[in-house]
Amino acid sequence: MGKTYRSTKALGFVNDKLVYMEFEGKSNVSLREPLDTKLPFYQGWEDFIELWKAKAPAGLGSILQSGGFAWVWMPSEKAFVSSAIQGIVIAMLFAFIVLLMATRNIVQATMSLVCVAIIIVWVVGIMVMKGWQLGVSESISVVILIGFSVDYVIHLSADYMHSSF
Repeated sequence: MGKTYRSTKALGFVNDKLVYMEFEGKSNVSLREPLDTKLPFYQGWEDFIELWKAKAPAGLGSILQSGGFAWVWMPSEKAFVSSAIQGIVIAMLFAFIVLLMATRNIVQATMSLVCVAIIIVWVVGIMVMKGWQLGVSESISVVILIGFSVDYVIHLSADYMHSSF
């Protein structure tokens, strides 16, 4: 997706002997990119480090990388995505229980839950059609969407069951 370049920034000599080397590399990947986009760049740097360790002269085999906030944020992004999926499942189960208590009708509760599922599938489907990946902001949006759709459907369903029709 982007270019990567590597350059030597600083060499450290003591008594004409190379004792350290600072190495700077930049990847053309944004902090805001989703995990799936950043992961290949991260893995590319990890592969480079392993290659360096294998070929480095004695004493220079110790190397580490620091990708700043982009690399540090990746486990949190993964947690957001899995939490969004767990949130969907938990909210659907909880919504069914609340709908069952509010309507006292298993058919109405099931139909309402299907409506919530359709809302979620449509919105996530549009996100996929637009080419969006499930990143941090999308994960938070999906959780908010679940709340709104459940709230809306529960009120409609309860009002329907208590109407005079």
